[in-house]
Amino acid sequence: AQAIVVNDSMLLTTAHAVSNATLIQAKKHGKPNRTAAQIYHMDREINLALLTVPTPGFFDDLDAATFSENMISGGEVQSVRWKNRQLEVAQTRLGRVEVVASRTGKVQHAVLKGTTDLSGASSVDPVFMNKHLIGLTVYHAKGMVEILPAHTLTAYCDMAKSGDYRGFATLIGLSY
Repeated sequence: AQAIVVNDSMLLTTAHAVSNATLIQAKKHGKPNRTAAQIYHMDREINLALLTVPTPGFFDDLDAATFSENMISGGEVQSVRWKNRQLEVAQTRLGRVEVVASRTGKVQHAVLKGTTDLSGASSVDPVFMNKHLIGLTVYHAKGMVEILPAHTLTAYCDMAKSGDYRGFATLIGLSY
């Protein structure tokens, strides 16, 4: 599974990718060398996880993703993944924002829905617009994708690192 480098030298991925893992290893730049990674925080309800890599220097040649501050609701964006030792970039067309129940929990949250040209899209493909991360694919089927928007990713990272994580289910207290 893929992960995104975020501030504070952590990796952001889906909870689905790591929730039942007995061993998590990270590698970078398509090289075969792997190093142990650990779950720092995971929320299955929103399907996100933060990982740490305790190996000194692992993040030295990596840059953290820049999260978009704007809520993108439509247009063309780029889905990205590392596959077969090369970076694949494909167009994704966003059609709408929709509130859906999480596929891994019961929390309802906003997702960007669209179609992608990325064949065999995975459920951990980062999505960019103008070099800014606008979301993370959390579901795909037959070219259709659901993307957790950047503001949700940022909120999760901030709450998880705060040490006082209460979860997305407790944030609003109402249903849509």
